[in-house]
Amino acid sequence: MIYRLFYSVLKVYITFCLHLFFKKIKVYGQNNIPKKGPILFLANHQNALLDALLIVTKNRRKTYFVARADVFRKKWVKQLLAYLYMMPIYRIRDGRETLKLNEYIFDQCGEVLVGGECLVVFPEGNHSLKRRLRSLSKGFTRIIKVAYIKKPDLGLKIIPVGLNYTQHQHYRSSASIYFGEPIALNDWEQTHEEWNVPMLKNLVSERLKNLTVHIEDEAQYDQISILLNEQRVDYLDPFSTNKVIKKIVVGKNSKTNVKDGKSMLRRMVALPISINNAVPLLIWRTINRSIKDPVMVGTMKFAVGITVFPILYLVQTVLVTAISNWQYGMAYLLVSIVTLPLLREVELSDNGYFHNL
Repeated sequence: MIYRLFYSVLKVYITFCLHLFFKKIKVYGQNNIPKKGPILFLANHQNALLDALLIVTKNRRKTYFVARADVFRKKWVKQLLAYLYMMPIYRIRDGRETLKLNEYIFDQCGEVLVGGECLVVFPEGNHSLKRRLRSLSKGFTRIIKVAYIKKPDLGLKIIPVGLNYTQHQHYRSSASIYFGEPIALNDWEQTHEEWNVPMLKNLVSERLKNLTVHIEDEAQYDQISILLNEQRVDYLDPFSTNKVIKKIVVGKNSKTNVKDGKSMLRRMVALPISINNAVPLLIWRTINRSIKDPVMVGTMKFAVGITVFPILYLVQTVLVTAISNWQYGMAYLLVSIVTLPLLREVELSDNGYFHNL
C-alpha cells in the first residue's frame, strides 16, 4: 500500500516537473492504448531517461521499462529505480560477462507481460541525438518469445511510440509523443504462418519511421538538418517534416542564416534569474563538465531540476520567513516558481557565466 502510494505521488511530481521542464508536451494517439491486457511499447530513443519518463507519465497504465545497466551501479540508485519499475539491460560495453544477466532480465520482462502489464523497450538498443531511426536489435523479439512460451494465448499488443523534440538538450524546449496503432501479435502470427523476426522488425521500424522525424540519408544528415532549420520546420510534427525531408535537395554550400534578435533581452533577464538560482546553476555547471555522453545532458539537467532546485527554494523560503515573516517567505517561493520558465533565457544568453547552461 505504502509502495503504491509512493509511486503514485512520485509519478504526479515527475509529471508536474516535466511540464515545467518542457514548454509544450503534445500527446497523440492515447486512445490507441488498450485499458487492459499486456502491452509492449516500442519507442525510438533520442533523449535518454526523458524518453521513458514521457511514455510512463503520458499513459494511464502501470508501466515498467528497461534502462542501461550502468545507471544501476550504486546500490541505493538500484533500489530507487526498482521502485520506479525499472530494470537494467546489459550491453557489450558493460562487459561481455554481464550479457548472461540479460537472460534473467528477459525472463522478468516476460513475467511483466504475462501479468497483463505494460513494458517500454527501446529496440534501437542505444540512444542518439540524431533525428533518425537506427536499425532495430532483436532484443524485443526475445522478450516476446519468452512471454509467449510462458503463456501461448497472451494476446500481446505492440504499440510503436514516436518521440520528437524541438531541442534535445535545452530547458523549455518542446516534445511530442505519438502512440501508434497497436499491432495485435496474435493477428500478426495468423497472417504469417511462422515466427519471422526480420519481418516483425521491419514492420515496427516502418511504423516508427512514420511517427518520428526520420532523416534516412545518414551521409547527408548534417546538410539536411541545416536546411530543415532554415525552413523552420515543426519538429513536433513528423508527418509534415518527413514530407519536407523527401523534397530536400542538398546543395554544396548549405548553411544556416537564422539570426536571434533577442540576445539583449536575454542578457537583461538572465542576470537577476542567475543571481536567484546561483547555487543550483553552479552545481549544474559542475555536473555538466563531467558528462561524457551528450545524450545525457537533458536527463541530467532534469534530474538537477527536480532535486537541487526544490531544496534551494525550501531553504531560502525558510530563511526569508525567519528574517521577516511567513508572508514574505511564501511570496519569495511563489515568485521563484513563477519565474522558473525564465531560466530558458539564462540558458540561451550568449553573455554571462552560465552560457551553455
